Amino acid sequence: MTPWIIAHRGVTQVERENTIAAFTAALALRVDGVELDVRRTRDGVLVVHHDPTVHGQVIAELSRMELQAIAPHIPTLEAVLDVCGDRLWVDVELKEAGYETEVVQQLQSRSTANLVITSFHSPVVQTVKQLLPSLSVGWLIAPAEQGEVVNVQTVLAQVRELNADFLAPHVSLLTPDWLCHAHQHFLPLWVWTVNDRPTMQRLMGERAIAALITDYSNWALQLRELAISYSDP
Repeated sequence: MTPWIIAHRGVTQVERENTIAAFTAALALRVDGVELDVRRTRDGVLVVHHDPTVHGQVIAELSRMELQAIAPHIPTLEAVLDVCGDRLWVDVELKEAGYETEVVQQLQSRSTANLVITSFHSPVVQTVKQLLPSLSVGWLIAPAEQGEVVNVQTVLAQVRELNADFLAPHVSLLTPDWLCHAHQHFLPLWVWTVNDRPTMQRLMGERAIAALITDYSNWALQLRELAISYSDP
């Protein structure tokens, strides 16, 4: 089994990240899915943007109309979901706590079969899973600080407490011990952000890895095709 290829913020080699154009390019490239970042405007509109600010202004302090005036490239979550439809997996990362209910309400009006929610904030993961148990929810784990060791068994215990469906660790955390424990505990891994060819190639055959999130989807798709061709009798 080979992992799904998830375009990080869309296909960003040719288009601006987290834009309708980047997600349309992902469709054209035929990746398995896209990852995107969600924030909320002052008047409660869910928009897709990575940073908390744009042009020096805080998104949470702007109305949707004000945001549109200064950054017309920033789409709403609804617009992106309209583009991606049921044709792609969509990994919706919640950048902050506080609007889990609004996100779930928006997703409930659609088929959730190809939707997942992720967040670095453990209370967000727990809340979303409680609000919509049928939705697949993953906990994002950041890279280790210099000299720090992130204990996989501690992380696995926290995942169980959160009732998360999968774990989304940074690629730098993937020691053999991590991969072994994840596989033994039947915990799928959505790994980010895998951007070099040797690492992509190495991870293609790892049974615990369900998805590779990457800025270089074209490379990942090519390497996956090679992996599939080599595995065919």
